[in-house]
Amino acid sequence: MNNSSLKDLKAQLEKKIDSFLQTKNERQVPIPKGNSAYSKAKRAEYIERDLDKAVRFYKLAIKNNERVDSAIKDLATVLHQQGEVCKFRLF
Repeated sequence: MNNSSLKDLKAQLEKKIDSFLQTKNERQVPIPKGNSAYSKAKRAEYIERDLDKAVRFYKLAIKNNERVDSAIKDLATVLHQQGEVCKFRLF
């Protein structure tokens, strides 16, 4: 195999792995329906994999009194994944 073939194979494998992980996450994590800040945060975290966006929406959900207990827990989890638990502030 030449270098170009290996790069192509690697790219194909990475696509398949990403697709599998996204499908797996969508099946295992129930994403709330609707357009609330909490449901947008869940979609950002698990489908888009945009943790910064998820943090913004979790904070908005807390501010708007939407599923506050869950939003706090999920926000702490995301901040932990980012290594920023010490920066956690609600106010």
